[in-house]
Amino acid sequence: MRSEWFYRHDGRVYGPVSLKDLRAALALGFVRPNDVVRERIMGDWQAAYLVMLVSTACRSHAETPGTVPQESVSGLGFKAPRSGFTLVELLVVIAIIATLIGMLLPAVQGAREASRSISCKNNLRQVGIAVAAYTDGKKKFPTGLGFQGERTNCSVKTTDTNGRYYWTYLIMPYLDLGNLHALLDPRTSQGHLLLGDAIAADMTKVCQTTIGVYGCPSDEHVLFTTDNAWKWDRFTRSNYVGCFSPHGFCIEPEANVACLRMHSMNGGQGTTANPTVLTSSPLTTKPGRSVFNVFGVDRTPAKVRDGLSKTVLASEVISSGGGGTSRYCDGRGTWWLDHGVMYSHYLPPNAPQNDPYHGDNIGETAESLKPGLVMTQTVPGGWPAVMNAARSYHPGGVNAVLCDGSVRFVEDMISSNVWTAFGSMDGGEVGDPN
Repeated sequence: MRSEWFYRHDGRVYGPVSLKDLRAALALGFVRPNDVVRERIMGDWQAAYLVMLVSTACRSHAETPGTVPQESVSGLGFKAPRSGFTLVELLVVIAIIATLIGMLLPAVQGAREASRSISCKNNLRQVGIAVAAYTDGKKKFPTGLGFQGERTNCSVKTTDTNGRYYWTYLIMPYLDLGNLHALLDPRTSQGHLLLGDAIAADMTKVCQTTIGVYGCPSDEHVLFTTDNAWKWDRFTRSNYVGCFSPHGFCIEPEANVACLRMHSMNGGQGTTANPTVLTSSPLTTKPGRSVFNVFGVDRTPAKVRDGLSKTVLASEVISSGGGGTSRYCDGRGTWWLDHGVMYSHYLPPNAPQNDPYHGDNIGETAESLKPGLVMTQTVPGGWPAVMNAARSYHPGGVNAVLCDGSVRFVEDMISSNVWTAFGSMDGGEVGDPN
């Protein structure tokens, strides 16, 4: 049977031609190697360069017309067309894809964390702007923790003088949260969120409201619920805390003792258990105080003698995942509770040590439910010993807002002395948080 060949060139089919003529057309360039050809008795079109192989195979093998022996193809340096792929090829492709994913995943995660860190800085900047607006209107910084009874020097304890308020309450109107601020009621026992108090419905509503500007997106907030003597149900958390002390205790010796006693907060702030106190008799303390404080004295911008751009106003904390039935309360990250609105520069950022904490029993510890968050451990000194460190999930450090409203990233490796200096407004230190 005589073979008749056809070829397709520029969309048109030509033929029949002899195999010899087809080879000549290929050699002269009338047929391109990638043009498809077929023999009448063959079922499939094939690339033109296979014609050379077919011709060679027909001369050297007694094969069925239209087929190409594999050894002839290999000998000429060509591979015969085939469908599918081998298991080895599949595994190689999978390995390549896995390698690329392994290379790209850290970059993707890094980009996501960079975005979260930027969002965190923006939130802190808004907090700093709100504090500045409050300070501009009141001519003083907001008190970190205050008592309703301070108007009468806490001389009489009544339902109207039992409440507390925090800097996180005071700046709400300057964060477009005036509607929430109007529902706050720290004036009576129903607004006092401590042991055994009945909490007003409006106050509960506020505490159950997530305040986005108070949260860092790198942290996951677990709602705070207790089923013991405390009456907290699905209360929200935060990540931003005010600097209450460069040295340690969050209650300075100048705090109003009468108010502290009324609220069972008077402890060792005037003794050598307080790192601020050098001698308790006569009382001599280290220089340097923070902008935020437990009610004692008013802080004005003029008193920030170290410079607004060199004094830390607030930083971050990893919110606790605590709650449940335990009598122990880990208040880190609670914007509506004493322990959750404060930190100190006693420990550097993300310190490996446990967070020193006041408590009934010295040495009592509580393990955090959050990964990477250290335990808290009670220390001598009573209530003033709230020396929680600044902490975050940002790799290598924490964000901090300064008194001028600027936000800086402070690395974990910062010197302890430098970090302490940046926590004080009038310690006379010289430096820069960067």
